Amino acid sequence: MVSGLVAQYTGLEAPWWVWTLVTIAVVQGLGQAGIEIGARVLAVLVLAEFSILLVFSLITFVKGGGPEGLGVAAAFSPASALSGTPGIALMFAVASMFGFEATAIYGEEARDARRTVPRATYLAVLVVSAFFVFTSWMVISAYGSSKAVAAAGAAVEGGDSAAFVFDPVAAQLGAWVNGVLPVLLATSLFAGMLAFHNSAGRYLFSLGREGVLPRRLTSINRRHAPWLAGWTQTVIAVLLVLPFAVAGGDPVLTLFSWFSGVAVLAMMLMYLLTSVSVIVFFRRERVDTRPWNTLIAPALGALGLAGAVWLILANFPTLIGGSTATAIWLACCVPVMMLLGVLAALRVRRRAPGA
Repeated sequence: MVSGLVAQYTGLEAPWWVWTLVTIAVVQGLGQAGIEIGARVLAVLVLAEFSILLVFSLITFVKGGGPEGLGVAAAFSPASALSGTPGIALMFAVASMFGFEATAIYGEEARDARRTVPRATYLAVLVVSAFFVFTSWMVISAYGSSKAVAAAGAAVEGGDSAAFVFDPVAAQLGAWVNGVLPVLLATSLFAGMLAFHNSAGRYLFSLGREGVLPRRLTSINRRHAPWLAGWTQTVIAVLLVLPFAVAGGDPVLTLFSWFSGVAVLAMMLMYLLTSVSVIVFFRRERVDTRPWNTLIAPALGALGLAGAVWLILANFPTLIGGSTATAIWLACCVPVMMLLGVLAALRVRRRAPGA
């Protein structure tokens, strides 16, 4: 995407992996600058795309929707929700919320973690969910509920699935949107990369502090960012990109699709195990006896996540856009890595029984 945009606006032609490495370098630099600068960059990039889509949605809503009106009954009826392949749709919906838990790992850098982290988590879930629901509803309404599915299929077959969203926005706001939204889509993906980089760096920092990984990963710079953990994450990213660059693989059909699918499966399993561990921890320690916080909420979460994991596994070839054989060996990588993590944790406990 970035290579195409650069070629379109500057005439500069370069392989996709060149811009990938440039992006990784910029992400690394912002990651080293600390959480405040990274948060400001994320806010600007996300707010730009968010604003255009929200304006489109509000205008569509105020005008009463598209050719078939707002279509509340058609858009939100059980028949519509269960038509087609709802399992795949739910799987992608769950994947779209991927990363909301990142608020917790910034607790040590927050001024009042006990108050701000829970609020930020709940707020993130509510805002993102409401925005996705409202915008998706207005996009469907713009086409008309009876025509939206066909329009989406035509966009996919035409090789530009983003046109399904871009076209009604351009029709509502003007043709200038067609030049702006692709750029904002690229910057929003960059924002996602920066957020995931910062999250991964802090996970590595925490694992280093607990002794699961080398303790040198706990080194921080003058901006209080985990600099060595960040560099480790960057090196891993480069090593993952290089084989695909050498092999000349399609970055979207292989690199992006494969690893995003593995990441979604791994994170859903981690969410599931975390929900179970919350119940086990509070049954043992009794430091908090509130039923909703320590039993009901995590139990409901575990049940929902177990269903999501089942859907992901059942539709994993679709999620990664690859063959069944590729899906199997990629899916097997997740429990293997988790087993290695468990073995490392047991090794740490043997060395420090109180850990």
